[in-house]
Amino acid sequence: MGGLSRRLTKIHEHTSETNWLVVESANFAWKSNQIIEAKLPQQRRKVEFILDTFGQLGIAAVGLGEGESALGMSWVVHSAKDRNVPVIASNMKCDGLEIPMVAFHNINDLTVGIMSVVREAASIEGCQIAPVEQSVKDIQAQHSNTDIWIVLSMLSEAEQLTLTESVSGIDFLIDGYTKALLDKPKPLSNDSLRLSVGSRGKYFGVLDVHTENADLGHQLHETLDYFEGEVKRIEGRLETIKKIQSSDEKAQARQARRLKFFTAELEKAEAALAAHSSKKPTGNTATLLKIGLSNEVADHPATLSDLNMALQDIERLANADSVEPYNGPFVGSSACQSCHSKIYEQWATTAHAHAWTTLINEKRAFDLECFACHSTGAHHPEGPQHPKQLGALVGVGCESCHGPGQDHINAPMANNIQRTAEESLCITCHDGVKDEGRFDFEHYYPKVVHANEDSGD
Repeated sequence: MGGLSRRLTKIHEHTSETNWLVVESANFAWKSNQIIEAKLPQQRRKVEFILDTFGQLGIAAVGLGEGESALGMSWVVHSAKDRNVPVIASNMKCDGLEIPMVAFHNINDLTVGIMSVVREAASIEGCQIAPVEQSVKDIQAQHSNTDIWIVLSMLSEAEQLTLTESVSGIDFLIDGYTKALLDKPKPLSNDSLRLSVGSRGKYFGVLDVHTENADLGHQLHETLDYFEGEVKRIEGRLETIKKIQSSDEKAQARQARRLKFFTAELEKAEAALAAHSSKKPTGNTATLLKIGLSNEVADHPATLSDLNMALQDIERLANADSVEPYNGPFVGSSACQSCHSKIYEQWATTAHAHAWTTLINEKRAFDLECFACHSTGAHHPEGPQHPKQLGALVGVGCESCHGPGQDHINAPMANNIQRTAEESLCITCHDGVKDEGRFDFEHYYPKVVHANEDSGD
């Protein structure tokens, strides 16, 4: 949500120079088709801010999917229409709602059509999902004079490949489902290009398109370079994996799985390189510019003001919740300090110890979606379930890795506390989405492990 004010700054920089369209795929409202009831008021307030921003942008089209249904499809659709935000759904019809299947825009005398599709297996209450391929073909047939087709995709990567193999004429497929972070568009079948710039508003993509013949698809400026780079990248991964030596059976099994996976990926990449080596250029090219939205990017003043108002409302909603004081088995890291002083001192120097400060600085300490990964015990069923219950449990403390400590403090024994952290605990927060895939247990664990764990303190 905070990235939107920085996104507007960058969008205005680029759109002041040329004709442009801004689009957003589905699940902008939420990540799945279900949401905890306690989170609903805050999340709806966030979506109001997002839609306000979309309206200010003059956004060309916004897809609808499972995430929007979690907040109430009717509520999302009407909230969007109130703000003149064009929402679309190309293979989904919802009871009592009139949702356009496609949006059209004219740029440089070219007609651009935008569709949005969801997986046929999607579960969306009150909505009926039609087959993706047939829906796309039908829309294309009804609007055969369209020059460029954009599909906002909530399909798996395999389903995206199947769609472009079965349906020609899709110029750009914008992937909102896999949350992949691609540096370049990925060529697919029928000269379609897949684009994805990750999730959580950390990046946005600017696609520069040059069209000479609207009857043909678009290609990268350096299509063969892309596939040659893929082959080299995968060959490098295989070489690295082969060099790993371990006597641990689990590590050996993991190594074997990775070798099998990347060997298969290499075969695919080599086949794709061979196929594209014989293709003739279409004359239509596309270049993707991936723009980071770090704190170094200036906030758009008006949007930042709207964001601060939304954050104040979110804090008020949390403070209005009636919450019982926490009285559970999590006791806080300070309770561990007297027996494990050196370990405590080492922990206090880590980013985990200061995780709560990050939320305070971002004005998100009362955000029910954020607080759990910046505090201790909130993901545990017996831990605090609300920011107002945290007290001494702010920050990612000892018990985040070692489990609730009350029994161990009452009777210190090795068998009533978890000795080491398991990767399964880490990926609750470092899930590949929040951290955009940067987390690797073997690389990051040494950053937090205590040097004197084995010997005690």
